Amino acid sequence: MSSAKKNYAGSTAWHNGVRNRLVLSWSDKITESGEKVRTLSHEKANYSGAATPILLEWQNGCLLPIGEEVVESVLDNLVIEAIKDAIKKGHPLSRTPQSPLYVGKLKTIRDHNGRPISSKLIMSSVDAMLRDGVLIERKGLKGDRDDRKNGLFMAEDDEPAEEAPFD
Repeated sequence: MSSAKKNYAGSTAWHNGVRNRLVLSWSDKITESGEKVRTLSHEKANYSGAATPILLEWQNGCLLPIGEEVVESVLDNLVIEAIKDAIKKGHPLSRTPQSPLYVGKLKTIRDHNGRPISSKLIMSSVDAMLRDGVLIERKGLKGDRDDRKNGLFMAEDDEPAEEAPFD
């Protein structure tokens, strides 16, 4: 069991009395239909290494395994669409929570029931895309009031920096 996460409460006798323990929990990922995904993870393994967690989707009364790459791309695509739309309107989104254009406050990204996707999910997607180089974040100088130059942009659309001429 990982020391950072405790998926049980009360007496530890039942936890210590078993050799293996699996946990079915909610993930912070969503599917193409906007449903949250469940994760089956191996929390305890006395005589072997813990198995890789499995992502599961509820379909027709059954939990079925799904690929992580499918799940990741759904939310990323929704966030990318929203960022491109904001850029097109001339008001790029920001990662600053105090900003009126904070990407985490997007209400346009919704699940299949029409409920907005949580700020936590949106920000984890944005952070991953920044790490992977899909998005870039431009920050202007202090006091720079031109909002069109600051915010989140697609890395593929980034203009190359002008090089200083040689003397």
